[in-house]
Amino acid sequence: MLLAGLHGLGRFGQHALLAWLQAPGKVEIGFLADEVLSGEQVCALLRTHDRLDFAFADPVWQGGCLWLSDSMGVRRGLPYFQGPATLAAWLGVPDIWLECSGRYASKAACMPFLKGNTQQVLVSATCDGADQTLLMGWNQAAWQARAKVLSYGSCTINAFVPLADWLHRELGVRDAQVQVIHNVPAYRLADCAHPLRTGCTLQVMAPRLLPWLADEQLDVLYTLIPYSGTSLLDLQFRVERLLPLAQLLHQLQYAVEQGALAGLYALPSLDPGGQQVLGQPFNAVFPLSGIRLRGDSLRLSGYLDNENSAYRYIQLVKWLAREDGSFRK
Repeated sequence: MLLAGLHGLGRFGQHALLAWLQAPGKVEIGFLADEVLSGEQVCALLRTHDRLDFAFADPVWQGGCLWLSDSMGVRRGLPYFQGPATLAAWLGVPDIWLECSGRYASKAACMPFLKGNTQQVLVSATCDGADQTLLMGWNQAAWQARAKVLSYGSCTINAFVPLADWLHRELGVRDAQVQVIHNVPAYRLADCAHPLRTGCTLQVMAPRLLPWLADEQLDVLYTLIPYSGTSLLDLQFRVERLLPLAQLLHQLQYAVEQGALAGLYALPSLDPGGQQVLGQPFNAVFPLSGIRLRGDSLRLSGYLDNENSAYRYIQLVKWLAREDGSFRK
């Protein structure tokens, strides 16, 4: 088993913890830490979560450990540390450091975690200077053993890049526009009382990950709104090769069901509404009724449960692991 330590028990970390408990696989999360939240606070959050169901895990705080059961009924006591990450009691013990706090978003900031037994750091966000950015289900096979600080991308990068790359292979993408209406955590609603236009790392990272997409071919419009539900995602592509919409939808459905995009996206026939998308383990959900082709312009309107991209994050950790507890070669 690959031994992991999870740092950061905010929204993303809680989603990642649940995804692991539902299917531990070849990874053992053996340690937890957070710079702000105490173990008692995290336990209380899990027991009363407004969106995630930890009932099967029966969280209990006892003896400095957060006790949790996985989906098979195996119960564990995970040692918990509250305080600066670089002073974590388990620093240097796990094989991999799962950096989910959002506070260490550069390779330089993550280097102190690479000590002792810890061979890799996987950051749950865009990471400046990361050795590699790996999107599970798209480019994880490009992983290099010498890469020490990895980024899983971000919720928007995972939502856009694999689909855009598939469309480019099928139709030839001339340029793309992305509009994200992004939620904020409930505890930040008071700080975001009005819509706020801001930058998005997708604007920088997508051209780096997609050799065929130049900076000037992508335009990302990103708006934070005072709302804690599902985020909205609208994509528009100008394409070189035209297909009848029915044929394109048939090819896209095959791709998401059993082809190159299998498991990454959902294409429901009717619009389910944002609330129904919460908790679904997809990079994005695009109702077929929201996909339109006008001339050379293809538009897709859908939903993004941003924290739920933690499922893809945990899948990547499992992919890195071998049965003997070592990293993939």
